[in-house]
Amino acid sequence: MNPIYLFEAGSTKTTLLINKAGKTIEHHLPGFNPNRYSAEFEEQLKATIQIENDAKIFFFGSGLVEEENKKIVKELIYNLYRITPVVYDDVTGAARAVLGDNAGLVAIMGTGGVAAYYDGTKIIKRNGGYGYLIDDYGGGLELGKILLSKWLNNDLDANVDVAITDFVKTPKSDFIIELYQNIDLKIIAGVVKIIPQFLDNSKIDELVKNYFTEFFKRHVLSLTTFYKQNTIAIIGSIGANFQDIITGEAQKFGIKVTKFDNEPAKALLDYHLKKTSV
Repeated sequence: MNPIYLFEAGSTKTTLLINKAGKTIEHHLPGFNPNRYSAEFEEQLKATIQIENDAKIFFFGSGLVEEENKKIVKELIYNLYRITPVVYDDVTGAARAVLGDNAGLVAIMGTGGVAAYYDGTKIIKRNGGYGYLIDDYGGGLELGKILLSKWLNNDLDANVDVAITDFVKTPKSDFIIELYQNIDLKIIAGVVKIIPQFLDNSKIDELVKNYFTEFFKRHVLSLTTFYKQNTIAIIGSIGANFQDIITGEAQKFGIKVTKFDNEPAKALLDYHLKKTSV
């Protein structure tokens, strides 16, 4: 069997699984999204990964719905290895990882957020996932924005306030100036890491529940109604870190979360290994 190189690329990090001779090796690379191109991913890939001429390359990633962006990835990989990869968007990857060939609803709740209906072969309808300038509701970036706004407005309790200041390493008085001079989306999305330790705080508890309630209202409910589905599988770090709250908010709408998966690359590789062996 030909070696398989499977990239699962998010805006924050990229997981690369290499399968050959029956063994799988995992590598981690910088995130990659052609809508926010950074040379870091390409530079590290070129410096650390060698790919055989007979390899099959599958690339799943954020920002790859449009054909123009898929072309960017194909050219990048081809220029490095003289192999044209098969390129898919991240929602297709999420669906294949958790649903396989079965139809159903899937959501990505990582740095960004999106919900979609998958017919067992392809994504038929997707809601959200329009990037940080418009709507990435359901992910860490939008949740981080809300938390930071509360912090800047002095709406949080003192212990939470201090934890956020320690995380961003910038006083409130300087934060906005420094952020807009050197926009760092990782800081905005990353600040949600402090939330789990404060879930017993009433203000934080309310903030988080309201956030996930809004995600279901905004992006999921129309899909459950139109496609007559009451279950959803969720991919991503935000989903994994807030399972209990998300499950509870989903139940309020009669929706059951069937699975949380923060490491979809392995299931995605299994999916393609089975397809290759058929």
